[in-house]
Amino acid sequence: MRKGMLAVVACSVVLWTAVLWTATARALDEDTCQSKRVIAAGRYQNCVQRWRSKFNVSSQAKLERCREKYEAVWPTLQALTGTSCDVARFVDNGTTVTDNLTGLIWEKKTDDGSVNDWDNLYSWTLEPTFGGDADLTDEDGTAFTTFLSTLNSGGGFGGANGWRLPTFAELLSILLPPPCPGGTVPCIDNAFGAYTHPSLYWTATTYPNAGGDGPQTNANSVDFAGWPTPFSVSKRADHYTRAVRGGL
Repeated sequence: MRKGMLAVVACSVVLWTAVLWTATARALDEDTCQSKRVIAAGRYQNCVQRWRSKFNVSSQAKLERCREKYEAVWPTLQALTGTSCDVARFVDNGTTVTDNLTGLIWEKKTDDGSVNDWDNLYSWTLEPTFGGDADLTDEDGTAFTTFLSTLNSGGGFGGANGWRLPTFAELLSILLPPPCPGGTVPCIDNAFGAYTHPSLYWTATTYPNAGGDGPQTNANSVDFAGWPTPFSVSKRADHYTRAVRGGL
């Protein structure tokens, strides 16, 4: 009996050791998943910022490499089985899309005539003749006063507030390189649905004037026809929008 009891105890110790080892390994893998996401995000942001600081729009290939290196991180993180990285990168939530690499939650466009309708065009700043400032720099265009204001009213869109225009680096991160999915534009993951124009979308990033002097009257946009070039467009122009919230 004593030998039998010792065998049972020994077996239990082995089992509990295995359980604890597995739990510890999974916790370490989860820590790796989260820390590598944060590190990759920081490197990507720095890469894009370094590119922008040179004001060299012609060096498109360098900018594309920033995005490609960031995108390539996700398959390696998915290999961490049993962690929060062991999922698809883009997840369709119905009215929103979660990007598990960046931690961002994106507005999903519709075709229903609402504020989320994909055909809606909005301005970044307001013309002086309509009450805007004289130097065309303020966030007083319809992208802010109508689009974002509506999304953040009441209980918010998708049950949350804090919706904003994405930065240039953020919006660039969901642009897929040619060839686009299915071989047709726009270049964006299928989780975003059918309602994305192969055209320019606003970002919250002001385009710096050469030398940094004078009013900052232009902002960057991203072209979902598949080109990463940060188009510099007048803030008083009308372009498409896609709201975002969250992030690492």
